Amino acid sequence: MKGEVIIRQAESGNLPEVKSLLQEMRLPIAGLENHVEHLFILESHSRVLGAVDFEAYPPYVLLRSLVVAPQVQGQGYGRRLLQFILDEVKIQGFLEAYALTTTIPNWLVRLGFEEISRSDVPEGLQASAELQEVPVQPQHWS
Repeated sequence: MKGEVIIRQAESGNLPEVKSLLQEMRLPIAGLENHVEHLFILESHSRVLGAVDFEAYPPYVLLRSLVVAPQVQGQGYGRRLLQFILDEVKIQGFLEAYALTTTIPNWLVRLGFEEISRSDVPEGLQASAELQEVPVQPQHWS
């Protein structure tokens, strides 16, 4: 990808493009509009190339919507987004992060997450629409 690639906080106007990218990659969008204040995008030349979001359930967060456009996958942008959001949740004072994935469980494990059972997910996270809809094992990072 030529040109500057930045990560910045999304604006409400970015939501349709993020949803479209998530749907293209067959990732869930349930409840995304309720957490736009924690949505960050990977952008180049005003074009959304990726996104990551989290739902806050202090002292925990549920990471969601980690996505990179197919044309820029394999260039380290997923790792860059994940590191950015983990740094962000630390700065904001959260203690632990949880993630759900249907596509990248081994990748998350290589980056420090561990697979856990749903019964080990803190009760506060159970309110997440994404957690209720996605029938996969959660991942945990602290």
